[in-house]
Amino acid sequence: MTKLTVDQEKCIGCGACVAIAPKNFDFNEEGYSTVIGEEITDETKEAEEACPVFAIDIEDAENEECDCDECHCDECECDDDECDCDEDEDDEEDIDEEDDDILEEDDN
Repeated sequence: MTKLTVDQEKCIGCGACVAIAPKNFDFNEEGYSTVIGEEITDETKEAEEACPVFAIDIEDAENEECDCDECHCDECECDDDECDCDEDEDDEEDIDEEDDDILEEDDN
């Protein structure tokens, strides 16, 4: 299950999402975008990417715990096969080991 949201604090009412995905977005009384349909389509994803202020979020409700870069978070401990968080963690471990080796060499 996915959850589609528009951050009303970020939205500037440019209308890109309404033009791209009219089945998902419309203007509210204040002139800002609001979600009117939850079905995620290619147009929905395109609208998310087109938003100039990144106010649109398509969130996988099953992966709410995910903290990877794809979810716009800092760290990840998810089980999402498509997420590359494990690669990032492996890279960090390699860097930490290299730093330890350099520190040991400096001490000698």
